[in-house]
Amino acid sequence: MSTTTSLRSTIQLGDYCILKRDEIMTIVEVKEGVKKRFAKKEVQVDSLIGKSFGQWVEVKDNIFVDGKSPDELVAEFCINDGTITKDNRNLQDSNSNQQLTDQQIVEMKQNGLSGEEIIKELLSHSDTYEGKTAFSQEKYIKKKIGKHVATFQILEASPINVCDYYNLKGNFKAGRVREDMLSYIMFHSDLRESVGIMENCNGLILGSVLRAVTPNVKVYTVKYSGEQYSLATVLAPHFSESPTDDCQKYSVQEKLLHYTSFKYNVDVLPQVNSLIIVTDVEPFETVKTLFPSLKKSGSLVVYCQYLDKLARLFDYLWKKKCIVYADVIEPFTRTIQVLPNRTHPNVLMDSNGGYLLYGIKVGEISSSEPQGLQEEKEIKEEIKEHKLMQED
Repeated sequence: MSTTTSLRSTIQLGDYCILKRDEIMTIVEVKEGVKKRFAKKEVQVDSLIGKSFGQWVEVKDNIFVDGKSPDELVAEFCINDGTITKDNRNLQDSNSNQQLTDQQIVEMKQNGLSGEEIIKELLSHSDTYEGKTAFSQEKYIKKKIGKHVATFQILEASPINVCDYYNLKGNFKAGRVREDMLSYIMFHSDLRESVGIMENCNGLILGSVLRAVTPNVKVYTVKYSGEQYSLATVLAPHFSESPTDDCQKYSVQEKLLHYTSFKYNVDVLPQVNSLIIVTDVEPFETVKTLFPSLKKSGSLVVYCQYLDKLARLFDYLWKKKCIVYADVIEPFTRTIQVLPNRTHPNVLMDSNGGYLLYGIKVGEISSSEPQGLQEEKEIKEEIKEHKLMQED
């Protein structure tokens, strides 16, 4: 079985990429002859072939062509040197400020005028544009660009961008794992030789690990209830494989991405150097079940949305003297708007990024109680006996 990984800056047939426009992001698989709807038009997806990651493209004649970024378009229409010479106190927000009607704008589009030409007409027929401040002019132009110019930025389908994509959409297919938390998970996992993963993030963790490790690292997944790993195909690099007879028992995705799946509480997970658990299943019982499969000096990483569950697990493992270099952390990230004279944090954001427990295994979980708990039980029994004697 041979594995090759290629790192390219241009898009080829079969690649996955993300098209971003303001707060809108779409994951696209580049297939020949396939059309996908963008900006109310059916666009040929294979027209992205040969484009570069990070490049801006525009939808014209149902294909993607080289385009300009919104900042470049704004710079063509107005120049802001940072000086404030006027304000908007005398301006009134009214539909009558624009002389062009909706019907006239539709006719311009039907006549083949480009988005930039339509914006020029809107600016020349606006009664209040010249009286606006430079900041207001930029804001007005960006709004019109988003409405009349269908530009998108091509982003690589990397783990960070995929996290941003799912968090931006507000759904929880990626297990509510933010990009900063994913970075902590990958850092504390200490990926080497063999990795065990239990996750229900649609393959986000599996794909990130497969993308980071070398071909000689063995990757195992533990499925609790038939989880799907569709994101693993998006995130993992391209592999080439010559199927052999001993691979026939694995699924097509397992053979393609080179990982092996086991069923929770049914199969025995092989000994691994890193154990990553990112799931909504009770972490305490999950770690107790999978902890024997982690080699000594191996790295344990457990993610959970709730602090009390990880605190209970941390206290248990610490008293059992099973792990060292252990901690429970809560990363905090806030998006900052950086603009001249308008730099400030975004007002609306989700502050709950979950909690992470990490540590290095130094011993097994023994069946006997820790010495501290034994002494506590003995004291409680003595107090109970003393109370019974007083009652008698």
